[in-house]
Amino acid sequence: MKKILYLIPILFCSVTIAQENPVSKWQEVTFDQRTLTFDNPMFLSSLDSTNLGHTTLNYFINKNNFRDAYMPEKTTGFTMQSERFIVVNDWKVYGNFIFSTYEDFNSNYTAMANPYTDNPYQIADSVQADWRKQHYSLEAQVVSPQLSSSLKSGIGIKYEVLNGAQQKDPRPLDKVMNLELTPSLIYTPNNRWEAGINGYYNRLRQDLSISLENRLSAQKIYKMLGLGEYLYNGPILLTGDLSRSYEGNTYGGGVSFGYHINSKHRLKSILSYKKHTVNATDGSSTPFKAGKHEYTDLEARIAYSIKGNAKKHHNISLYALNRSTSDNEYIQVLNTTTQLYDVLYSAEMHSKTINKLRLNYESLIRDNDQNVKWFYRFGTMFNYVEETYPTTLSKQSMTNLLTDWELTRWFNLKKGNVSISYTGKYLANFDAEFVYYNKTISTNFVANQIAFPNHDYNITPYLGSAINLKYTFDSFKNYQSNLYFKVAYKNVRTLDDSVYFSEGTNNNWLLFTIGLYN
Repeated sequence: MKKILYLIPILFCSVTIAQENPVSKWQEVTFDQRTLTFDNPMFLSSLDSTNLGHTTLNYFINKNNFRDAYMPEKTTGFTMQSERFIVVNDWKVYGNFIFSTYEDFNSNYTAMANPYTDNPYQIADSVQADWRKQHYSLEAQVVSPQLSSSLKSGIGIKYEVLNGAQQKDPRPLDKVMNLELTPSLIYTPNNRWEAGINGYYNRLRQDLSISLENRLSAQKIYKMLGLGEYLYNGPILLTGDLSRSYEGNTYGGGVSFGYHINSKHRLKSILSYKKHTVNATDGSSTPFKAGKHEYTDLEARIAYSIKGNAKKHHNISLYALNRSTSDNEYIQVLNTTTQLYDVLYSAEMHSKTINKLRLNYESLIRDNDQNVKWFYRFGTMFNYVEETYPTTLSKQSMTNLLTDWELTRWFNLKKGNVSISYTGKYLANFDAEFVYYNKTISTNFVANQIAFPNHDYNITPYLGSAINLKYTFDSFKNYQSNLYFKVAYKNVRTLDDSVYFSEGTNNNWLLFTIGLYN
């Protein structure tokens, strides 16, 4: 944590470069820099001279009736975020720091701080309890000046920590750390073409410990294997402490291309490959292999930007992902001589395929005074998921389409401005299947309490709507900074009856924000 705090002043220091209308400038810069989501930071090199930042402090409260097996009934907390773009001596820098502290009330079944991963080797319990969590994220992207007449270098760095603790037996304490690096080289032979190559490395470390305050009463936990399966087909009675670690690495890279068709039309693209491996291990003095989780990603991103005139900007983007997952289990026996577990056999037992395709269009419109006036966005994403556990003939699949949209209007007043925003989201499910055969030797707890409810949650059609109202003050005297207040309300409502949810089941989220453009 101290290392993160030391880095914040470096990333978000203030440099005295005057900016006109920070509100409009921020909207324009972030609109033009959508490629920050690319692994290669090379397109940050198109950033014009600027020193611009945006800082927010948020309080949120979420109440969930439409929820899966892991989602809390209620969440409250605070989030602080600070972003900044800086150009100094031809160095292009983007920094982003996020800190969140929040509490989940009445969470079900999970002993993990973040159960929403593809890794099936998780631990569940049967107790409804509260979680206290903290999340830190520090990100920077940097592009250097010219190394030669046509060569630049760049790097992306992201460090993330999630801490979570449950305040009821069994008591998990979970810490997740991620370090991500994306070094790159950028080749610009002329003012129309750009080409880049980047590496990708991610280091994951997760330490989970579960303890009991009342050791006179045993608690049940379940070591999950995927698709409703769990170790020993029954609960593990916990009377003392338990520990599990997850260690993994992701290696990969990508190639990027950019083409300036003319001064108003630009095309940017990246194709990436990643290989991810995580080993789950129980205990330390006598380590027991809990499973190996592997996947390969093929990703493609294409962004096409159009500056029609001084007033209108357009972005069209396409994203595609193919993820192929393979999960291995082990048959082990304790060696009485070495007091270590020997692996007798290992094999792939669980697999999963994910295909995503997303198309997005957005437009930013300014008025005659070059202040932002309208923002439009429309996106649609196709999802296909297939998951199998062949030895038990279990299978899950789903095909759905997620559509989302946004409309924002700014009204300039004598002092400051007001913006009103409406966003919507609609999920339509086309096909779904879940095959699982109950076992007479098992309570089938994970299948009935976790796998089936999660499947039903993911295929239930819903409509989400959100309204945002923001008032931005005039710039401070002698400073190019704008303070604003925002309130946002969001509702998600199911559209059909399903096995676990009735039509009209809804969630309500409320957000209060104090922000600063500077």
